[in-house]
Amino acid sequence: KKEGPTKDVVVVLFGVKSNQVSTLGYHPPLSVPSIDFFFFFFICAAKMGNDMGVNKSQMKEWQERYSISQSKLNEVLRAFKKQAGKGNLITRDQFLTLMQQYGVADVEFAESIFDSFDQDGNGTIDVKEYMSLMGVTFGGTIEDKLDASFSMFDKNGDGQLDRDEVRSMVLMVSRAVIRRQFNAENDAAAKKKATGRTEVQIPDELYQKINCMIEEVFAKVDTDGNGTLSKEEFVQGFSEHRDICSFFKQF
Repeated sequence: KKEGPTKDVVVVLFGVKSNQVSTLGYHPPLSVPSIDFFFFFFICAAKMGNDMGVNKSQMKEWQERYSISQSKLNEVLRAFKKQAGKGNLITRDQFLTLMQQYGVADVEFAESIFDSFDQDGNGTIDVKEYMSLMGVTFGGTIEDKLDASFSMFDKNGDGQLDRDEVRSMVLMVSRAVIRRQFNAENDAAAKKKATGRTEVQIPDELYQKINCMIEEVFAKVDTDGNGTLSKEEFVQGFSEHRDICSFFKQF
C-alpha cells in the first residue's frame, strides 16, 4: 500500500531521504531548474490559445531582455492564456486554486508566488507581470534571478529579509519539493497523490539543519551585521558565494 507524504515519507530532500536525515550534507538539494519548478503544470497544461494583443515589438523586447527563444516565449504566452480568465487576467483566487489542485504549493507558498507576480498589487496578474517573472525563470542573468527570489522572500515588503522570512520560505519550498518528489516516485495509477493541500511534516533534524544553513547564510551575506539582508547584500552575497547560491537557485 502506497502511503502519502504525511506519514513515512521516503523522498530525497537536500540529498537525503527523510528517514535518513542524519546523513544530510551541505550541497545542492535537488536538480531543480531555477525558480520554475512550481510552474511546471502551467507549461505542461498549456495549449494553443487566442491572440492576447501582444504585438511583435513587445515580444522582441521580451526576447532581448531575458535572452529567451521565440519558441520558449510562445510557450510562456500560451501557458498564460490557458490560465487567464476575463480580460486576460489571472485573479488571486484562480491562482491559489490552481496551485493547490494541480501543483504542490500550499496556500502560504502560493500566495508568496502570486505576490511576486502581482507587481502593482491590484490582485490580478496581467501578461506583462507574468512575463516579467517567467522571463527570469527561463532566461535573464543570475542577478535577475536573485532579485526575483528576494521579492518572493520579502513577505512584508520592507526591502529587508530577516531570519524568519528566510526560514519560512525555505520550509515552504521544502514541503513543495517533498510533495513533488513523492508524486514522481509513485506511478500514475496510485490513488494517493500529493497536492498543495497535503500535509507534510519536516523531520526535526532536517529543521535543525535548515536553521544552521540560515545562520551560515547570514554570517556570509549580512555584511553590515544588522541582522537583516538588504537586496544589495542578498544579490551581491549570493553572487559571490556560489556554494550557498546553489541552494537558493531553486527559489
